[in-house]
Amino acid sequence: MDFFSLFLTQDLIKYIIEQSNLYSIQQKLKIKPMDESELRKLIEFLFYGSVVQLPSKCDYWREQSRQLIISDNISRNRIEELLRMLHFSNNTVAGDKCDKVQPLIDFFNQRSKLLLKPEEFVTIDEHMVGFRSKTAPSSLKQYTPNKPSKHDFKLWSNSGVSGYVYHIEIYSGSKKNSVKSTSSFDNASLKLKTRSAYATSKIDRQLLKRSEDRKAVGLLGLVVLDLAKDSPRGTKFFVDNYFGSVALIRKMTTLGYGITCTLRSNRLANYPLLPEKKMKKK
Repeated sequence: MDFFSLFLTQDLIKYIIEQSNLYSIQQKLKIKPMDESELRKLIEFLFYGSVVQLPSKCDYWREQSRQLIISDNISRNRIEELLRMLHFSNNTVAGDKCDKVQPLIDFFNQRSKLLLKPEEFVTIDEHMVGFRSKTAPSSLKQYTPNKPSKHDFKLWSNSGVSGYVYHIEIYSGSKKNSVKSTSSFDNASLKLKTRSAYATSKIDRQLLKRSEDRKAVGLLGLVVLDLAKDSPRGTKFFVDNYFGSVALIRKMTTLGYGITCTLRSNRLANYPLLPEKKMKKK
């Protein structure tokens, strides 16, 4: 909890309360406004419920299964109200399908940069996060037949040998840029007409560079470049064959990073290596 409290700052608490109460007003919910004490009790309930799991939320207050640490501190009806109004972004602002949780992700990434020292050895990988509710956009869920839970959210992340995660992003589909918050540009924006038409614009120069990087290393390589870009030169990255390519090795080397990866046979760029069957015999 001490470590968690480093991320649950007063600024974040204030932001969540403001957005939740704003959502309650927008939806014309006849609910008492949320305050800091109640938000903390809600978080405590969610933590406790993840450890002491009961079939239904109501069971924490039922006579036969009552959990005094919960029932003596907050009523069941108030927990239901707080969950109903809990919100992290302004609904009136049009945005991406991840925007309902993106402020929390951005805050986590910013705090990680402040609290955690960069490590020399970093891995970049995908992670699957289980989610049972039907409230999230179905397009965010990925079907992964080789995973224990087949319909989950996919996250990109980089983490050090310490086990700490430095940066996470939600994968929102191949039609979007590989990492959302590191760039606000979508695929349509990458289709530049001519370089001269945008030569004086810093943003469009960034667009052009991003388009060139994508052509060079592909979408998965772009994930690695996005997650690596804030790391100091000399950082050594490790990725598996899901991301690895000869083009990515070249690009990371020119940027001053080390990279170790496995390569799929179809990403060898015509390098004169022995066929896979002969290599297995050796």
